[in-house]
Amino acid sequence: MLQLTLKTPRDYPTIEIFKKRVWRLKSVLFCKELIFWTCALISLSFLMNWSLGTFLGICGVFLAIIFGLSLHIWLNLKRLAVIRTGLAVKGQITAKRNQPYFHELLRAKAHRSMMMQYRYEVEGQIYTENLSLCRCASDKFEIGDEVDVAYDTKNPKVSVLLRVAVLVIPH
Repeated sequence: MLQLTLKTPRDYPTIEIFKKRVWRLKSVLFCKELIFWTCALISLSFLMNWSLGTFLGICGVFLAIIFGLSLHIWLNLKRLAVIRTGLAVKGQITAKRNQPYFHELLRAKAHRSMMMQYRYEVEGQIYTENLSLCRCASDKFEIGDEVDVAYDTKNPKVSVLLRVAVLVIPH
């Protein structure tokens, strides 16, 4: 299993950022939701023999896929930089809640998304961030748990939980 130290620079290969990690990017979840609804539009348009609706739905699916993949790569590479070079401080889990999405309705409970909130302090300023995770990863954290947070020194609001950076989806 991959181990991360609190000292920088951390050894974290680029491929690791894309290997079945438990975090979920809100923008990518939005794109998946958009794909779900455009597929519904395609189905309804097809049943009603509305060719413009079918065409718009197909275009929407392709645009959401391209946009989602682009965001996935770009945002994960930004997260990679924070994992490798960000300074580490202690933080605390402050809240957890379900994050309902229509595209996850047919998935098993362990695959559904959760929103976890954590806070940390940098130079007297307290930051609160949200992180989307799969439920199985969220279950490994309890409200009040102390966690190691790596933050971007140029923009302390950008952060990553170091423990989440090494968790892999077990299913």
